[in-house]
Amino acid sequence: MIPLSRHRLLASALLLLGGTLLVGASSAEAQVTNGTLETWATTPTGWTTATVPNGTVGVGTTATPIQIAGLTSGSTSAAYLPVGSAMSQDSSSSLTNFSLSFVVAATDPGNGNRSFNLALGPQDTNISQSGSLSATFINLKVIGTSTPGTLQLQTYNGSWQTIGTLQSSTFNTGTNTFTTLNAYDFTITGSFSNTYGASRYTISYLLEGSSTPTVISNISYFQGDPNGSALGLVEFNGSSSQSGYAIDNIVLAAVPEPGTNLLLGLGGLLFLTVLGRRSLERARSIAA
Repeated sequence: MIPLSRHRLLASALLLLGGTLLVGASSAEAQVTNGTLETWATTPTGWTTATVPNGTVGVGTTATPIQIAGLTSGSTSAAYLPVGSAMSQDSSSSLTNFSLSFVVAATDPGNGNRSFNLALGPQDTNISQSGSLSATFINLKVIGTSTPGTLQLQTYNGSWQTIGTLQSSTFNTGTNTFTTLNAYDFTITGSFSNTYGASRYTISYLLEGSSTPTVISNISYFQGDPNGSALGLVEFNGSSSQSGYAIDNIVLAAVPEPGTNLLLGLGGLLFLTVLGRRSLERARSIAA
């Protein structure tokens, strides 16, 4: 946990790197289509959706994302992914250094079971939808614990590693609304280049309404070795989920190389810059 009030001495660094990120704003807007999830046909426009058979949802059963109310102020639409559903999108270009932000609200699947699942990999893989999990670079999930309402955030590197704790939300499947909403702003900043010797990433997350983010810096847990590779696919899936979750406000940005090392090291501060950029993109989307 990093109290923001303790970082005044780093304000100049924040402003400098924040400016660098904003220079790349046009690139960020182009990386994924309909990241605000405001545009839908039957499913969210621009996203590939599919049913992923698992122990709960069998072959022949349809499970696709559902349009629901937005998870944050200013958002009018989000996607709820029931068990067995998946949505993915290739970025417009492959990214060696990147920042991915989104909002997630996960329900409680029960002790040891999975809700939210995010897989990041190379372009044109549709990871869980094609069974190509070996192509995954970063594999994150949220699971239930023995304490109802408390969830664990885990990442995979041959075995699951617990790196954080979240509060669950409660979703009414009859009305498609949350009766209890604990929405989290997430930012994942990573470098798959050889510039710093090895691939690594930083995760920052903040409960909506809170002022203190949780920051896990310089993570080196990967399912597949991405060193020298590039991120090209973002996939939210329920291939092994036992309860659903909701996603909103997805922004994928290319991070300029000079800023990547600072970005990884100052994740908590730069998290605010990413939130500001995402708000700007949403405003532009609504205006259009």
